[in-house]
Amino acid sequence: MTTRNAVTEVIPAPVLRRDIAAYPLDRTPETLPAHTVLSSVNRGPATLTFATAPARWTAGFPALGTVMHLTHGLHGLGPTITLSIHADPAVIPDIDTYADLLNTALTETVTALLT
Repeated sequence: MTTRNAVTEVIPAPVLRRDIAAYPLDRTPETLPAHTVLSSVNRGPATLTFATAPARWTAGFPALGTVMHLTHGLHGLGPTITLSIHADPAVIPDIDTYADLLNTALTETVTALLT
């Protein structure tokens, strides 16, 4: 457990709710600890179905926010992994080019790991 999580665990719920409710989500802070996020979810074996059809892949799109303008979702279902991208056009004006660059980088990484 990280220090931040350990502190959060002992803060009384009413105080935590008050602090969260008072946080100015509509303003961008002066400094940012990060500008992107990768959310990774392993959805287990490929036993999911939609109606009666088996699910072959799954995806999710982590939300954009005041300080998070580029998000990625990495979702596994059985042997299949899906990578999703969600971006603010002001930060990534050409999402297709970004996706191509990311695909190339991931392909090169996998190739290097397998050789």
